[in-house]
Amino acid sequence: MQWDIAHLIEAKTDKMYCAGDDDQAIYKWAGADVEHFLGLEGGSETLQQSYRIPSSVHAIAETIAKRIRHRYPKIYKPREERGQCSRVAQVGELDMSEGSWLILAQAGYQLQPVATDLRSFGYLYEYRGSRSIGQKLSDAVNGWTDLQKGREISIDIVRTIYSYMSTGKRVARGYKKLTGVPDDELVNIDDLQIKHGLIATKDMIWSEAMDRIADRDRAYITALLRRGEKFNGTPRIVVSTIHGSKGGEADNVVLFTDLSPAADSTMRIAPDDVHRVFYVGVTRTRKNLYLVEPEDATRSYDI
Repeated sequence: MQWDIAHLIEAKTDKMYCAGDDDQAIYKWAGADVEHFLGLEGGSETLQQSYRIPSSVHAIAETIAKRIRHRYPKIYKPREERGQCSRVAQVGELDMSEGSWLILAQAGYQLQPVATDLRSFGYLYEYRGSRSIGQKLSDAVNGWTDLQKGREISIDIVRTIYSYMSTGKRVARGYKKLTGVPDDELVNIDDLQIKHGLIATKDMIWSEAMDRIADRDRAYITALLRRGEKFNGTPRIVVSTIHGSKGGEADNVVLFTDLSPAADSTMRIAPDDVHRVFYVGVTRTRKNLYLVEPEDATRSYDI
């Protein structure tokens, strides 16, 4: 934005355009000034069609928006699809085996139990910007599977596989780091056994061959494979705070209505800030919105 403004000034244009939605101004704590935005001089134009929000979700979003006392009034149409809005007692009630999902909460600490449950259910997910299975472990399991199928893999991947093998049992002593072998050299399982110290045999499944994988990770990968998840792909399920999800969207949104103590206090002194947060949460939805019943109804956001 700074470059754009400087460029406009340098070009000596007499017009400058500013785009935004004051109903989604949720970064006041980081210095964003919604009051300044609302006070800008000049005309305005509202985009009148949403290409994301279905009609049932739009109705809820409008209810929340109307609670915001200081806002620019706007009218826009939802998509023709109705979508679905429903309430659930807990995330475990939902079948998340298909489609894209956003699981949202107002505060980060509210999401830790969700990540634990998703792991036990055998779902691949993203949490705090990271995949639930690390790339290194994913590469190792996929690499060993390729070797079993007679394919060639790079020495770089072999080093990753060897890092999960015990010396003397699965790989010969002195070969673990494959010193002096180029990273991009391609090898198959016969090459590794003959020239590069591999003791593990082709008939061993990944969990047996790589005997140094932590039990917790071993159980999780097994659960992923049983569910048929492509654990080396992009997760369909994203677990995030509402602030972290701004700009994102999903077919299915699961929204916690619990408020943290800090947000509960804010609700009393600056309610517009909290209304905007939940407006953003609701409007991430492309198809279905699921509202999770609060643990404490006296400290929750009423939707």
